[in-house]
Amino acid sequence: FGYNYEKGVELAKMQYIMMVPGDNEIIYESIGEICDAAGQADIVVPYTVNTWVRPLSRRLISKTFTILMNHISGLNLRYFNGPCIHKSSIIKSLPMTTWGYAYMASILARLIKSGHSYVEIGMYLKQRDYGGSKAFKLKNIYRVTKTLLELFLEFRFKGMKK
Repeated sequence: FGYNYEKGVELAKMQYIMMVPGDNEIIYESIGEICDAAGQADIVVPYTVNTWVRPLSRRLISKTFTILMNHISGLNLRYFNGPCIHKSSIIKSLPMTTWGYAYMASILARLIKSGHSYVEIGMYLKQRDYGGSKAFKLKNIYRVTKTLLELFLEFRFKGMKK
């Protein structure tokens, strides 16, 4: 997932960059509201308002991940894995360190910790029409855990302030 995002960033030519997942889970109006917020800050950070449309297991895992990311980074974001909008100039200057499902969390933590401004925007989801998340496969869990450990070491021991 992160690899595709990185390639998209490399090819992007406009002032802002956003990737919208192709699972049609985000309602159309929310995508518009997220896009309307571009320019209010360096980064637009969407968070899910109606979390109850997701299965309980997914909500618990997402909440746990958000708590861990906030603890590791010293931030207080509502969600780390939404379809964020970044100014091209800042996202293109940041080296990608993971291609796993935690790629956006890693990007957000690094950019916000380095002083870039952000605004959080609520988004509404609909229940999936079909299929389930592929995020919980063993290899993806391993990659996310590895990214969390790397971020912990980076923020706690490599001189970045909490």
